[in-house]
Amino acid sequence: MELVRKLLQAVEAEESAYGLKAVELGGESEDRVKYQLRLLVDAGLVREPEYSEWPKGEGRHRSPLRIYTQGYVLTWQGHEFLDLAMSESVWKKAIGKCASVAGRFSFELLLATLKSVAAQQMGLS
Repeated sequence: MELVRKLLQAVEAEESAYGLKAVELGGESEDRVKYQLRLLVDAGLVREPEYSEWPKGEGRHRSPLRIYTQGYVLTWQGHEFLDLAMSESVWKKAIGKCASVAGRFSFELLLATLKSVAAQQMGLS
């Protein structure tokens, strides 16, 4: 899930920047990054760019450690998730709760837990 968070942060940063932005994703394989981006698109968190938006001769993924995020755009749901996941303390607490209940957990469980933790920190529950 940390890769999901990093990718969403990279896409959000790209939305207000110009030019091709490379994001360091140390230790992640190119295939895993491509797969996670595909899942983010499928989940409706990110809109994929048109291929014509890429600079001539450039691929979307150039090496195992870097990914180019130009053209990807967060959807409303992507912004909502990232707003919840932006706080390091909320993120770590939510990940910890999910991991303690289940070794592997769904995105929906993480989202619900992020909402719960954020509400608790705001004194809403």
